[in-house]
Amino acid sequence: RDALLRACGKHTEPQRAMASGGVRPGQSDMQALVIACNKDGMDSMRKGSLKAAFEQLKYAESILIANTKEPENDSLLAVTCNNLGCYYKRTGKLHAALSYLRRALKIEVSLQTDNVTVSGTHLNLCSILSMLEKHDKALQ
Repeated sequence: RDALLRACGKHTEPQRAMASGGVRPGQSDMQALVIACNKDGMDSMRKGSLKAAFEQLKYAESILIANTKEPENDSLLAVTCNNLGCYYKRTGKLHAALSYLRRALKIEVSLQTDNVTVSGTHLNLCSILSMLEKHDKALQ
């Protein structure tokens, strides 16, 4: 599980909580559910159960979209978008992967997320751009 999360970008606090299966103090039930859905989705992807992975990750995304007025959920949305980007990369849907990773990056930058996390998202974007043979864009 940790290896897959690392492959999709460096751990953020929510990803660390997902990796350990734990819930952080002060988390709402909704946030705990989103973390559990991301964890289960990434576990399913690791096991090759792509349909289950998709369902869990999209459910997490829908919960977050329904609760966009709560800014504390933005970091969870970035994690979910990053995980969906990894899902779409794994399934060969590179344009969808690009879209989700760009969305994750935009959120991370707006939240002034740590450089390690942002650089991991950049690496994922560059990898996909390279796979799409858009090497010039990957270098930017």
